[in-house]
Amino acid sequence: MSTLTLPVSHFRLHDIAHSGQVFRWQPMGPDGYLLLSGRRAALARQPQDGLLRLTCPPRDRAFWTHYLALDDDYDALWRVLEHWAAADGPDAYLTRALRASQGIRILHQEPFEATVSFIVSQNNNIPRIRGILNRLCRRLGSAPCGLPARLCPPEPAFSFPAPQRLRRREALQGLGLGYREGYVAEAAAAFCGARAPLRTLSLMSREEARQALLSLRGVGPKVADCILLFGLGHLDAFPRDVWINRILQREFPEGFPLSRYDGFAGLLQQMLFFYERRQCGLVPDGEGKTPGTAEG
Repeated sequence: MSTLTLPVSHFRLHDIAHSGQVFRWQPMGPDGYLLLSGRRAALARQPQDGLLRLTCPPRDRAFWTHYLALDDDYDALWRVLEHWAAADGPDAYLTRALRASQGIRILHQEPFEATVSFIVSQNNNIPRIRGILNRLCRRLGSAPCGLPARLCPPEPAFSFPAPQRLRRREALQGLGLGYREGYVAEAAAAFCGARAPLRTLSLMSREEARQALLSLRGVGPKVADCILLFGLGHLDAFPRDVWINRILQREFPEGFPLSRYDGFAGLLQQMLFFYERRQCGLVPDGEGKTPGTAEG
């Protein structure tokens, strides 16, 4: 077990945790989170000095560095963002959204976990999504590999189950999934076995992967784009949920300027989502005050 201390820019652990792209992180005190992905776990802290302190087994360093997008060139992305913010002016909605979400990065989540998570997310709010996924992992997962018990929260943490554990609908009953039970079981089956249609999802082009995801029952355009963005690294995917559609209709009636952000429009989507929900009091402010649970 070792701890890396990393200087980071355009990265705020607290805001990423509340950005709606990940649902299983567990708070660890005022400045830390237990990160959970698949069968791995790590402890991340970012105190007031801004440095990121990441505790994990040495063998997992490369995984978590990539997962947290620390090897992505966000300085280059922000040069583009700052250019357009200067052109728009300080009062423009996009500029205000950028200023409020400067620490947001798009995580590189595992494709299967992202697929299940965003199937669960449809017609759901974030507290309920978290509850369902925690119950699913408690029933069908196991203790995550990597961290000693002294670094884990009082409530046990569990790994995300392998696809084989989720492909039987009866195993999913009583978790609060409702009609999504069948969707999750069928998605899990599509990841099982050497010839499963989604086993090579990460090797497909964006459009091939999108069509493969849309072939799953219960996966529509919004969920497919979430999986592309958060689970497959396609930063140009731009999911449109109720929140984003509301913003686009109100602030950009003549169309959102996607061409400005060619190749990384999904980052803008996440910033808009985060900013709008913060404005509505649904995520903690910069002082870390606890939000309500209503989603509106």
